[in-house]
Amino acid sequence: MVFVDSVHPDIHHRPPFNVAAQSAIANFYYRVIPWTVPLGLPRILGWCRNNFTFPNQPKQWDRFVPEAAAQYCRLQSWRAEEAQVTDENGSFYANTGPLGDMPLIVLSHDPHVNDFRSFFSPADLIKAEHAWMEMQDELRGLSSRTQRIVAKGSNHWVQIYRPDLVAATVREIVNDARGTTPFQADPETEYK
Repeated sequence: MVFVDSVHPDIHHRPPFNVAAQSAIANFYYRVIPWTVPLGLPRILGWCRNNFTFPNQPKQWDRFVPEAAAQYCRLQSWRAEEAQVTDENGSFYANTGPLGDMPLIVLSHDPHVNDFRSFFSPADLIKAEHAWMEMQDELRGLSSRTQRIVAKGSNHWVQIYRPDLVAATVREIVNDARGTTPFQADPETEYK
């Protein structure tokens, strides 16, 4: 299994994320915006435009840009995001538990390329990044066979900024499942 800068089950109880998740603005946003999708508001606001570009974007990404942009015009996508963001009791993760010795790679964004600027004050920004990295480290505890990799130069969208790294980690897990190359757990965090 590969987690790509995955949300931690306890995020709603960790400062400063607990304050952001419980803010009136966040609750309003995630409870009201889905109702505007059938009315076309995200489309009117330009959220569905084919204008996603990323540094070092692979040429193959061009064919996925319309799909990525269109997700903000789909009610199902908003409901899924709302469930994740507003799930204060952790029921979204209720079935998650220890993974035994299943190979697990926790792939995280680079803490120097901070993604939380639009959510937190400068003082809380440092706390948010520290808390996120701490939670990423804790995700390793779900399995006895893990690796933690920090994707240098990547923000939260590791699959877009570092598709090479995501593909390599998935390949590593697949090779283990096929019995080709055994997965090598590593207690040290790697920066690639």
